[in-house]
Formats: sequence, C-alpha cells, structure tokens
Amino acid sequence: MNQREMCMYLGRVRNLTRKELKLRRHIEELRYSLLPSGIRYDKDKVQTSPMDQMLEVLSEIDRYERERLKVVKALIDIRSIIARKIIVLPEKEYYVLSQYYLRLRTIKEISEDLQITERHAFRLKNNGISILCKLEENNV
Repeated sequence: MNQREMCMYLGRVRNLTRKELKLRRHIEELRYSLLPSGIRYDKDKVQTSPMDQMLEVLSEIDRYERERLKVVKALIDIRSIIARKIIVLPEKEYYVLSQYYLRLRTIKEISEDLQITERHAFRLKNNGISILCKLEENNV
C-alpha cells in the first residue's frame, strides 16, 4: 500500500463520520417535520405537515436510520482497525494520527496541543503514514 492509498484508507474514517452526521441531521429534519403544527422549536419556523404525508415521512426516517446504522457499523470496524495499526507508531506520530483520524481534530488543534507549528504537525502526520506504509509492505 503506497502513501496515497494509505491516506485514502485512513481518510475513510473522516468521510464516514461526515456521512453519518449528514444522515443524522436529515433524520432530525424529518422528525421535526412530524411535530404538531409543524413548529420547529429550534428555529422558530412554522411548517405544515399534512397527515397524508406522515407515513411517507416515517418510512423515509426508517430508511435513513437503517443506512445510518450501516455507516456506524462500518465506522466502528474501520476505527478499530486503524487504532490497532497506529499503536506501533512513535509517540508523536501516534498522537497526531489518532487525533486527526480517530478524534477528527484539525492539524491546527493538534499543533496547538503539542505546541509545535502546523507544518511540523503535518510532517508528523505524513511520517506516521509512511511508517504505516512500510509496515504494511513488510507484512504482505
């Protein structure tokens, strides 16, 4: 696995997390549309929801919930795999990769934690990925 492929593999966590959040927001929007009188208490916006559309909305919520559960299961699986892979890295590389890919923090936040520049944090991230690539090549 080359460095680009490893980045894409690790990036799946971030992508799946974004997808899960998007699905969760969509489900929440659909649930709000079912409120009495269609009042969105969080936005003070009035919407109507005819009773004849209620079954459609409920089936859509169910469909999105099932899709969200699949995404969550995939997230759990890939996070555990990544956590097992990066545990062998040196301390700083491990910290950067775990924070970036598993905790979904930005490079800026990570660099502030470590009191280093963003450029150095980015180098640590890339160095950790190269170490993972070499380890993958040796295991194959």
